[in-house]
Amino acid sequence: MSILKKKRSQLRGKITRSINRARKFIEEGAEKRKRIEKEIIQIRKDFELARECHAEMYEYAGESQTSTMDEWEDILTNDVYDIEEMVETFLRSLSVSEHANPMSSTSEQILEPEVNSNIIESAGGNAPVSHEEVERASIHETKASGTAQSVTNSDKTVSNAENLQNIACNSVTDELDCSKSKINPNLSSPQSFNTWIDNLIEFEETVLPTKVSQMSIAEALYKLESSKDIPSIVLIKYDGNPLTYVEFIERFKLHIHDRPHLSDDLRMVQLKMHLIGNAERAISGLGSQGTMYATALKTLKEQFGQPSVIARAYINKLVEKRKLQGDDRQALQEFSFDVVNCVATLKQINHLADVNATDNLRKIVKRLPDHLIDKWKGVASDLREKGDRKGIHSGQRDTKKSGIQCYVCSEDHRVAECPTFSSCSNDDKIQHARDQRLCFSCLNRGHVTRDCKSKEKCGVKGCPRFHHRLLQVDFPSSPTTTPLSSATSALDKDSIMPVVRVRFKSENGRIREGNVLVDSGAGTTVIRTNFARALGLQGKREKIDISVVGGERITQNDSRRVKFWLSPLSGNESYPVEAHEIDNTIINIPALDRTWLKSFDHLKDIEFPHRAGPVDLILGVQYSHLHAESEVREGLPFQPLGKRTKLGWHVIGSDNAKDSTVSYVNFAKKINLEKFYEFETVGVRAPDCNCPQETMFRD
Repeated sequence: MSILKKKRSQLRGKITRSINRARKFIEEGAEKRKRIEKEIIQIRKDFELARECHAEMYEYAGESQTSTMDEWEDILTNDVYDIEEMVETFLRSLSVSEHANPMSSTSEQILEPEVNSNIIESAGGNAPVSHEEVERASIHETKASGTAQSVTNSDKTVSNAENLQNIACNSVTDELDCSKSKINPNLSSPQSFNTWIDNLIEFEETVLPTKVSQMSIAEALYKLESSKDIPSIVLIKYDGNPLTYVEFIERFKLHIHDRPHLSDDLRMVQLKMHLIGNAERAISGLGSQGTMYATALKTLKEQFGQPSVIARAYINKLVEKRKLQGDDRQALQEFSFDVVNCVATLKQINHLADVNATDNLRKIVKRLPDHLIDKWKGVASDLREKGDRKGIHSGQRDTKKSGIQCYVCSEDHRVAECPTFSSCSNDDKIQHARDQRLCFSCLNRGHVTRDCKSKEKCGVKGCPRFHHRLLQVDFPSSPTTTPLSSATSALDKDSIMPVVRVRFKSENGRIREGNVLVDSGAGTTVIRTNFARALGLQGKREKIDISVVGGERITQNDSRRVKFWLSPLSGNESYPVEAHEIDNTIINIPALDRTWLKSFDHLKDIEFPHRAGPVDLILGVQYSHLHAESEVREGLPFQPLGKRTKLGWHVIGSDNAKDSTVSYVNFAKKINLEKFYEFETVGVRAPDCNCPQETMFRD
């Protein structure tokens, strides 16, 4: 914890110094532009490293320290976002000043391009397109700019006259004097998101380069006929919502702005036609003249298109809604869509740092159902221990290969999973580890055994040394013990199991609800490993042996013994419990048919704290005081039975409408039935019987 805190403090100081230098360079002016860009790149890299270091500290922090850590992260995030916005504004002002000296004569040439009156011969020998045809097609643009009626229909299918105009204009080649027209090369190059708006020059006509080509009449008519089958394109109405700004501005650029034959007058009218609400009011005072087209787009970007505003809107949409229920599939699907759209949009606007922030991630994860939170935290804990944390990395950082590569055979797996490494002799394994500079504890690079975060004792045949099990000298070719997979008694799959929903609390203050199986046939109390890790439980690793049905024994060498407290959902009492971690408990329990249970008079007034999902704890008989029944609700024979313990109500009995003759015992080990044959005659012989023994075996 102290090492992480020191590293975080060093990164915080480095970021602060970089921010101060960037502000000083901004005050000095444009000559420091390259230094400013270099500083902001370094700030973003250090910010990512500080955020990752800060996230690791949450694993060791108590509940009382969480609020302080959240406040530290909020202050750092705000400082970084402030300097980013300051730098973006400064660089944007420099970009605008570079285009601040237009030539008036050029503007006149843009509005009135000259077209040579000579006839253009087509390359294929077909009928040429004459100057008269060009003039007839251009009449439609004059009429369109003079009447508002033709403009209102431009978002539908392109009219035949406009298509003819486009075809005719594209047929003009070298006869069009492009040298007399001013074309901004930045507008023709591919742009990301809305940076193309910054390149527009205010109060000047926008001219885009056209794809000049020769086209015959036959080719023109063919294109015109094929365009009739294209469905009409209708742009969305934009109301100023940051969530829809990216989609609107991209569609507008594609279908309106990028059409080279349209004038700024038509573009301005189209823009105002597709604005409503706050967006419409933002540019209502600019009129409809094309000279204000660039100003209108810049105003919309300034008001609604700032990346930081869009990022906050997407994050708030994910974190500010209600918690999802496990049985609400529609809500879960919509949540997954929102997450995917959020990540895609923030990646597009280069603001993935928002969704990567630890506080935001915790809020997003908290919206998931409890059983999905347990799975998420269990997987995250496993990845962290293996040093394989994978996150969403922004485009601002250097891209690295995310795949796993074995240092022995170069395949896509870890050394510990490598069949080539496993098949080597012990001496060869040790030599491979030395040659590749691997940690002897986890078989990964970058550190030594004493600094390994996943360092643990070997445990093979009680070996107390800190090395990987594959490096054990006397490691047997086949395991002599069976890994622990269950510790429950025989349970019928089609019966209602005695499961009660309770509240777990760990020593670090974390509280989580979970399912407890009150099993009177279990001699050992065990807790599911993923649930224990999600709860943040800590304990000493030790070897355990558990007896199961048939006298068999199963062993687990690396089970942790953890301590926690159980409380009923409807009370404040708490009871200390110790349990051993186990990979699996039993099959997932189904939901209760509460309507069917309410049909019984003896159960209709009871609310059972039961929820479908995995069993998180099997409560053994050593906690008999928690098995004790303070109240029993019994009905007619074969009807379900309600029992009340200190942990709450649970119900047992046959499930509704299920009739099965197959019962299941959840053990990996086979039962030695020969031990049962030894007791076959127990209780058969009467105590006062004097008959000879051979008589008892007579047919």
